[in-house]
Amino acid sequence: MAESSVGGKLSGIAVFIFALKESCIFPEDFLRKLNGVSLLQRAIEQALAMGVESGSIHVITDSEQANLVASRLNVAGFLLGEDKDSPNNQGSSVESYIEMVEAGQKLTFVLSVYAPLLQPSTLRRIANDFVNGNALVGLPGRQEISSTFSSRVRTLPNLPTHRFIQKKRIQCDAFSLFKPGIVLGPKVEKSAIDVFPVGDDAFEIKSLQSWWVCEKLLQRKRILFWVIGNRAVGAGHIYRSLTLAHELTDHEVIFAADSESQLAIDELSGSGYQLLTLPRPDLVKEMIDLRPDLVVLDILDTDSELVVRFSDAGVKVVSFEDLGEGSQHTDLTINELYDVPQRVGSHYRWGHQYYFVRDEFNAARQISLSKEVKGLLLTFGGTDQHDLSKKIFRQVRQFCAKRKIHIYIVTGPGYQEFKELEKETKKYSHVTLTHATGVISKIMEKCDVAVSSNGRTVYELAHMNIPSIVIAQHDREFTHSFATKENGFLSLGLYEPESTEKLVEKELNNLVTDASLREMLHQRMTRHHFTANKAVVLDMLRGCLDS
Repeated sequence: MAESSVGGKLSGIAVFIFALKESCIFPEDFLRKLNGVSLLQRAIEQALAMGVESGSIHVITDSEQANLVASRLNVAGFLLGEDKDSPNNQGSSVESYIEMVEAGQKLTFVLSVYAPLLQPSTLRRIANDFVNGNALVGLPGRQEISSTFSSRVRTLPNLPTHRFIQKKRIQCDAFSLFKPGIVLGPKVEKSAIDVFPVGDDAFEIKSLQSWWVCEKLLQRKRILFWVIGNRAVGAGHIYRSLTLAHELTDHEVIFAADSESQLAIDELSGSGYQLLTLPRPDLVKEMIDLRPDLVVLDILDTDSELVVRFSDAGVKVVSFEDLGEGSQHTDLTINELYDVPQRVGSHYRWGHQYYFVRDEFNAARQISLSKEVKGLLLTFGGTDQHDLSKKIFRQVRQFCAKRKIHIYIVTGPGYQEFKELEKETKKYSHVTLTHATGVISKIMEKCDVAVSSNGRTVYELAHMNIPSIVIAQHDREFTHSFATKENGFLSLGLYEPESTEKLVEKELNNLVTDASLREMLHQRMTRHHFTANKAVVLDMLRGCLDS
C-alpha cells in the first residue's frame, strides 16, 4: 500500500514525465516559463511535492535542453534519438527503460506538463485510491457544465427564456495511472479503467489562450475567510465577508466555518465558494495546511495562540470586530463598530469610516423627509434572540393602525419564531412580514422611521436617512456607540423585558407626532454615506497581500 501524509513520502511509485517536441502547442513549450517557471520544472516539482523521491521521477524527452533541466533538478532523464526509435542511453530503448523502471513498483504515474495547477494533495489522494483499487488504468475526470435554453412562455415558443444547466464528467489528460506492466502491454478493456474525479486544479493548457488563463490563475493568491454565524451572534459577519469576497475576483477565495456556526454553514453552502467545515481545532490545522497568503478572521474576539499559529506559518492575518488578545498580533484589525479605540496599536482601525453597506444599497433611493409617517420598519438582526419582532409589533400595532402607518417587519434567517409571527400578522392589513430577504433596502425605501437592534442595521438606516429607535440586545451591542442622537438615532440602551417595549411606544409616538424632532434626526443622518468605504477596506486587504 502506498503511504502518504502531508509532506510525507510515497513509496512504490514510478513517475514518468514526457516532454516531446511533437506534442507541443508551440515550439518546445515545455521549456517556456509560465509565471517564471517552465512547464517541465513545474511538473517535476509537482511530483516531488506529492511525496515521490527524486530517484523515482523520470523525464522522457527528445530535447537536450529538457534533459539538462531534469539533470539539474536531480531526476532521471532519458533522451530519445532524433527518429524516436533509435537505441540510445547506453543501448536501451524507451520500452526497455520503462520496463526496467517499473520493476518492483506498485504504480506507474504519468504526469502531464500541461496541467501546472495540479495540487499535490490531489495527486496523493488519487495515487492511494488507485493502488488500493482493482483497476488496471486510472484516468482523471473533470466536471464540465453545459447549458441549453428553452422557452417557458407559450406565446413566445422561439424565444429562449429558461436555462437548463447540465453537469457531466469528461476525461482529461492531466495524468494517468497504470498498474505495473500495463503501459507496455495490450490495450485494456473499458471495465479495467477507473475514472477519478478531479477539480479545477486539473485545468489543462491546450492553446495560447489557455496558457494566458493558466498564468493568471497561478498569479492568484489564496485568501481564507473564517466566519462565525449562529443564533447568538447573527448573520452580519457572513454578509460582510461575502461582500468583500465578491470583490476579490483576482484571487482564490475559500470560506471556513466551525461546526457550531450552523447559520454560517447554511448561508455559505450555496454561495459558490469552497467551504471548510470542521470542529474548531481541526479547522485551524486544515486552514494552515492549505497554505493561504491571507486569513480574514470574522469570528469576533480572537486569542493570541490562534493568531500566532497563523503568523508562525507565514500567513498574513486580518480580523474584524475583534477586541480579543489575538488582535494585538494581527497584521490589521478593523473595528468599525467602535468609534472609541479600545486598544492601542498602529495596525488597528477604529470607527464608522470603515463600515461599508452591502452592494444592494449602492443604488438604493435614500429617504426624503416627509410631513407624515406612513411606513415603520421593525428589524432585529439575523436571529432576534429576544423575539423583539413579535414583542415590539404587539406593543405598537394599535398605535400604527390608528395613525394609518404600515408596519414592515423583516426577520433574519436565524429567527426561530417566524411561523408564529406569520400566523399572527396575517390578521392585519397594515402589516407586511418578510423573512430572510436579500434586499432589505427595497423595504427601507418605503419607511419613514424604524425600530432596530444596535448592530450593523443602524449603519444601513443612517445610510438611508431613516430616523430610528435603537435597542441593544446584549452587552456587546451595548458597547456600539454610533447610534446616538448626534447621528440621528434615539437609543434606548440595553433591552429590559416589558419596560423597553413600553418605552418604544412612547418614543415612537414622539417621533411620529414631533415633525421637528424627525427633521433634526433626518438632517443629522444625511451626512453619513457608507458606499465608498468598501473600496478603502479592500485596498487595505490587498495591501496586506502585497506586503
